[in-house]
Parts: sequence; structure tokens; C-alpha cells
Amino acid sequence: SVQQVSENVTRKMLLEDYVLHVVANEASVEDQPEALKALAITVRTYAVKNLGRHHDQGYDFCSTTHCQRFASIVSRSDLAVAVKDTAGLVLRDDKGQIIDAYFSASCGGTTANLKSLWGDDAPPYLQGVRDDYCTTGPHYRWTDVIDSAQLANALRSDSRTDVGQNIRELTVAQYDQTGRAELIEITGDRRCTISGWEFKLIVGRALGWNVLKSSRFNISRSGSQFVFRGGGFGHGLRLCQEGSHVMAQRGQSYQQILAHYFPGTSTR
Repeated sequence: SVQQVSENVTRKMLLEDYVLHVVANEASVEDQPEALKALAITVRTYAVKNLGRHHDQGYDFCSTTHCQRFASIVSRSDLAVAVKDTAGLVLRDDKGQIIDAYFSASCGGTTANLKSLWGDDAPPYLQGVRDDYCTTGPHYRWTDVIDSAQLANALRSDSRTDVGQNIRELTVAQYDQTGRAELIEITGDRRCTISGWEFKLIVGRALGWNVLKSSRFNISRSGSQFVFRGGGFGHGLRLCQEGSHVMAQRGQSYQQILAHYFPGTSTR
């Protein structure tokens, strides 16, 4: 059962139909069959592992990024083919257990480590790996310039980052091994330290999700502006869609794609 948040309607459907509707939303520009199959298996694995995520609200999943984004209409036959060709397949660890599967638009060259990103213990398949495939993708590298007053206003929207009217210093105090900002120090009238991921979310909620596309960035200052130079789009955990696309273009199978992004797992 899926709660379509924008319509405030709960729909019940078969698991494979749910997978198809998520793939239809997340793969709107993907045209490589093997990349579509890899995504379908990742989406299905997440769904089976997290069934009942909203049990207390009376449904399994919501239609937002809290669970998996969901398209109401499926208009492409190749998406249905990818889901059908992988029907029932999920990713399992070396003990045969269904894994925690994630995907994002772009990892920026190195997938994220669950431990340093969200603080949870990371099994081997959720630790960062180098990814040379997404280097030609549109989100591999980016630069965002934010005015100091605008950024201070955005940070005041959350008590954890409210340092007052002005920001005197903003630095990455610690990077993790994947190049992501693990801890950020903010100094104004007050001083605070926050995780890079939470900083990215707070700024994104205030200024839009296309600002600070990931937590893989460095910070410099130019007059009254802060310059963020970064890479990737999204949390960067596991399957990188832009990298998967390139792997498929180069003739690699969905099994090879999944083995790269989820090392030590198997599909069955």
C-alpha cells in the first residue's frame, strides 16, 4: 500500500507494479536496458527490505523521497520490460539476507560510506567505493555561489545552525574518506558544528534542492559570498545512476553493474 502524498490517496498494488511506478519516476531519462534492470532490482530490494515502513500510519510506503518517489503514470514500455525481466530478483549479502539498497543520481566519483554519512554501522556493501564511470555525467562537478546574508538567513531556519545575523567563518572541519564534508563549523554570533549532510539538507530546504546537490564539497569565501565546489547529486549511497548508465553503454550487464556498486552481494 502506497500513500500518494500529493493526492492524499492510499493505493494498493502488487509489488512488481510498485517497482514499475518507482522506476518510471526515477529513470525518466534512462534509455539503457541493463541500467534499467539494475535500478529495478535496487528499487525492489529496498521495497522488500522496508515493507511496512509506515505501518503506524496504515500503509507501507509514501510517495516521497522519504521512501521512494512514485510516478502515477507509466508511459514507456521499456520500463515494464526491465521490471518483468528481473521480476522477483533482490540483492542479498553473503549470508543470504536481503540488503539495505540505495541509489542516487550521481556519487561524484566515490560512493558514500553509510557510517560517516548517517552515523549507522556500515556493512561492506555500504562502504564507499571509487566510481570512475560517472565522471562524464552532468552532476559530476558543480559550483554554487551563495551570498553570505542569504546563507545566514537559510541557516537561521533551523536551531541547530542558527548563529545569528552574520556568518564570520564557515569551514569543513572534517572530511570522510570519500571526500564528503563530515563536519562543518559555523561561526557567527554563536558557534556550532553540524554534519555535512544535515547542513546540505538545511540549506536545501531553505534555498531549493538544486543548491548544494550533495555533501561532497569544499568551501571558500569571495568577498560577501561563499563558494561551494562539489560533486554528485543526492546522498551518493551505492547505485550511482549516472555511472550505471555509462557502464550499460559500455556493454556491461546489470549483474556487473550491481556487483560494482554493491560489492560482495548477489542477485537472486
